[in-house]
Amino acid sequence: MTLASMKELFADDHVWCLAAVVALHDGETEHYEVNKEGQMSVQVRTHLHDVQITAILRGGGAWYIPDVGTEVMIAFDEGEFEGDAYIMNLYGDTPSGLVPGKFFILADEIQIRSADGTAVKLPTWADFNALQDKVNAFILKYNTHTHVAPVVGTTAVTPAVETVVAPPTGTTKVKVE
Repeated sequence: MTLASMKELFADDHVWCLAAVVALHDGETEHYEVNKEGQMSVQVRTHLHDVQITAILRGGGAWYIPDVGTEVMIAFDEGEFEGDAYIMNLYGDTPSGLVPGKFFILADEIQIRSADGTAVKLPTWADFNALQDKVNAFILKYNTHTHVAPVVGTTAVTPAVETVVAPPTGTTKVKVE
C-alpha cells in the first residue's frame, strides 16, 4: 500500500486530541476511580477551555495513576467528542517525576517475580480477612477466659476489656517505602 492510498483510505478518520492536566473535579475527594465497567477513570481539565472531563486509562486491572498536575493527552472514542475520552499519553509536567506516583491493581491474586524468576505472592484481601478472623478469635478467647481460684471447685472470671479488630471499610491504601 502506498502512502497516497493510505491517505485516501484514512481521509475520514479524524482523531481529536486535547492537551489536559489531571485535576480534582469540583466536589470530589479523589481524582481517580474504577467505574461501573471496570475501567480506571481519571479526572482531567483541558488546557485551552478549562473543561472538566473524566477520561479512561487503558489497561486490564493494573494502571499507573497519574498524579494531580500531570499533563496528559486525551483522545475521543472514534474521533467523536460525544464518545468516551481516553488518556493516550503523559507528557510535560509530572509532579512526582517521570513515573506516576500511584499504581492501582484490581485482581484476586498479585505476584511479583524476582530477577531469578521466583514468584512471590502478595497478601490479598482474603489473606487480610483470614488474619483478622484469627486475631478476633484470639481476642475472644482472651476476653472470655477464666482463672481457677486457689480454692478447689470455684472459679473466678477475670474481667477484661472487650477488644475487636474492625473490618475493612472500602479501599485501604497500603504505603510501602
